[in-house]
Amino acid sequence: MSEHASPAEPAFDPELPQRVHDELHFRHDELLRAGDERQWTRELSAGQRWTEALLLSALSAVPAFAVLWAASVFFLPLTIIAGILLVMLVFGAFGYNPALGFFVLTASAGLVSLVVWLGPQATVHTISGGVWLAGTFFAARYALRDAGERLPHVYRDHYVVPADLHPVERGMLGRVQVVVDLTESAQENLGGAFDATTALRTLQAQEWALAQLFLRRSHLARDLERREREAVSDAVQRSLDPQRSSLQRVRADAEERVARIESYGRTVADALVKQREWEQVRENLSRDEAYGDLLFDTEGAPEQRGEGVPEDSALRAVRESRDESVRRALDEVRWLSEAQDVLDR
Repeated sequence: MSEHASPAEPAFDPELPQRVHDELHFRHDELLRAGDERQWTRELSAGQRWTEALLLSALSAVPAFAVLWAASVFFLPLTIIAGILLVMLVFGAFGYNPALGFFVLTASAGLVSLVVWLGPQATVHTISGGVWLAGTFFAARYALRDAGERLPHVYRDHYVVPADLHPVERGMLGRVQVVVDLTESAQENLGGAFDATTALRTLQAQEWALAQLFLRRSHLARDLERREREAVSDAVQRSLDPQRSSLQRVRADAEERVARIESYGRTVADALVKQREWEQVRENLSRDEAYGDLLFDTEGAPEQRGEGVPEDSALRAVRESRDESVRRALDEVRWLSEAQDVLDR
């Protein structure tokens, strides 16, 4: 285990749906502090969003039909007005910048060519359809509004932000999270020999319970510090002694639990080292034959070819050492699981 404290990360309720957990983790910079006010208290369901999108898409047909009617009735005057505006736009663009003027002229010529090619009726229908598609696009954007931004507000009570914790408690939370990360690494490297699922479930429950405890303690510690600063006499300070004592006992108990979690982390780290040791010894022994053949071909070495420790014996000793480290880690997991019941009381 590292002797340096690791920066704490937000702690999440292990009962959160995986979708919500992943989104909150991704939006960790948007998580609310304890005193921040919520803007939303619930998510919008998929059904609500679909209903809004379809309704707004249908409503966007109103301006589309209005454009269709106006363009059909006043097509000639609108065409003349549009032509005048295009000419003014081209001259204005050339006056501002020749390159921009050439671009506007090319675009205008292309637009006029398209209208001539489509004909009046097709042009009117194309414009009306474009208005409806634009309305549908913005309807979909509105229905999907705040889809992710709502989650930090809706699930405010299901995570703890490190900035809300006292520096000491923040450090303890970071130490627990180091062990969680180490266990996730063990899940990838130790395979079926290590029951990482149970270990992670237990550790995540411990992390969440401790984070909530740290949040409550930090809130009370800030309140106590405020009243200590405002105390007008020694008698007032002495009246706060029971509260100081309570906070000290809570911190001492939490430190003991964190130290035990770190003890488990050391057994996992040892098991990972033993696993790597076993892999390296197995790889080294698998190459013995090539080195033996080289030695056999060396003059005067035939009698040395059979020397050395048998492969099975050497590899078995390392594997047994690895298995013993894994068993110790599993024993620590059982203790942590039992301690969680006490922590929840």
